[in-house]
Amino acid sequence: MRKFRIKVDGEEYMVEVEEINNEDVSNRTNNNKSETDSYKTSSGTTSRKKPVQKGPQVNNGKSRNELTAPMPGKILDIKVKEGQKVEKGEVLIILEAMKLENNISAPCAAEIKEIKTEVGQNVESGELLIELG
Repeated sequence: MRKFRIKVDGEEYMVEVEEINNEDVSNRTNNNKSETDSYKTSSGTTSRKKPVQKGPQVNNGKSRNELTAPMPGKILDIKVKEGQKVEKGEVLIILEAMKLENNISAPCAAEIKEIKTEVGQNVESGELLIELG
C-alpha cells in the first residue's frame, strides 16, 4: 500500500493506492461496489456515500452577475437577447468544445444585461460571455 497526496480543484487529499495483479482485477470487476459502500475521506473518517464528482464550473466569474466560459470552445448559438429575463437553469448559450455541444445555463434567475460574445466566436476558459443583472 502506497500513500499519495493529490490536489483536485485546489483541495488537497491523501489517498492510499494498492498494487494489484491481473487476477485481482478480474475479481474486482465482477464484484463492483455499490453506492452505499464505505469510502475514506481526506480527514480519515469513513463515509457511506460515494464522493461527489465536481463538473466544470459554469459561473466562474468574479461575481454572480457574470457568466463565463467553463472551457475553451466555439459559440454555436445564443438562446437569449439583452433585456430578457431568465430562470435558474435556463440554457443561455451552446458552446462547442471537443466536438461536443455544451449547454451553458443561467446560474440564477436574472435579467440579461449585456451579451459579450457572438455566434461563431472562439472563447477561452473563464472568458466573460454574458453580464447578468
